[in-house]
Amino acid sequence: MVRAVIVGAVTYLLTYYVPLMLFPLELIPPEYTASFHFFVAIVVLFSSLMEFFSDTVIYYALGVARVFLLTMFFVYTAGGGVLEATFVEEDATVRFVVDVAPLLTILVCMSLLDMARYALQAINFVVEREEGAASEGG
Repeated sequence: MVRAVIVGAVTYLLTYYVPLMLFPLELIPPEYTASFHFFVAIVVLFSSLMEFFSDTVIYYALGVARVFLLTMFFVYTAGGGVLEATFVEEDATVRFVVDVAPLLTILVCMSLLDMARYALQAINFVVEREEGAASEGG
């Protein structure tokens, strides 16, 4: 339990305060500040829960859920492949549009592989646990 709290605190520091030291919140476009806070919440929550449930099969289920949720988060945040930001200065408005569809496709493919890895690790964990119980009992 204590380790889960420590991991959550360290993850919070690394995902919230370090980026804000590099880029102040005022530099982040207003339409992405809520997404930034939501991302931090997802990462901290899953880091703490996965540490709390380490050495159980729930750890692997949380791993699959984390990868799936973060993938859907990035797809939603990227607007399906197009990032847009508007910067307003004193007398000028700059609209910044980037097509990230190829990168998003790569991210989704890597996420599918990561989910498969967690699923296979869960199967391996259960099999090893059963083999250990069978060798002790038999």
